[in-house]
Amino acid sequence: MFPLQQVTFDKKTLAPTDVKVKDEEGNVKIELSFSEVDYEATFEKSDFNLEKNMMSAQLEMPVSGDGEETEDWAVLYPTAEIEGAALKEEKEVKTDNGSRMILTYEGAKNYTIIQEKLDAAPVMLTTTDAAGDMADLGFAVGAMTENSLEWTYNGVSYLLASHDLTEEEMLEVARSVQGSMIK
Repeated sequence: MFPLQQVTFDKKTLAPTDVKVKDEEGNVKIELSFSEVDYEATFEKSDFNLEKNMMSAQLEMPVSGDGEETEDWAVLYPTAEIEGAALKEEKEVKTDNGSRMILTYEGAKNYTIIQEKLDAAPVMLTTTDAAGDMADLGFAVGAMTENSLEWTYNGVSYLLASHDLTEEEMLEVARSVQGSMIK
């Protein structure tokens, strides 16, 4: 729980410029910056219906035509070309909840990407604590430590781990994870 918030406004327009959410000791845990504020936005009354919003915020699970859950999911590959790293091995590991795909890149810049499809859960249950600093991937927010970067996107959990990649290279690889093959 983060009980403290600091909101900064532009002195001329009174538009919010940034928000800092802090823990009990005053340490900034979440920081938001606003580049643009739309004062002309319009909303329907139903946009604020809690039940409707919670239902639509459920993680989507792929289903086949007969309503049965399917095990297929797209394994994504990084398109970033890190000099000194090439895909060496793809390994699928069966788990109690389905499967996990492990992509191992070797060379001068070794790294591993682990991908696992998540079970659907109500949105109120999807908030998790993650060790590390926040990392903006452009399409998701990740948690970065010295040797790893974790994020979740489209119902799949990703872990990028390396002792050889710099933080910038880890971000580059994570941001480029997009090429897919149905698994």
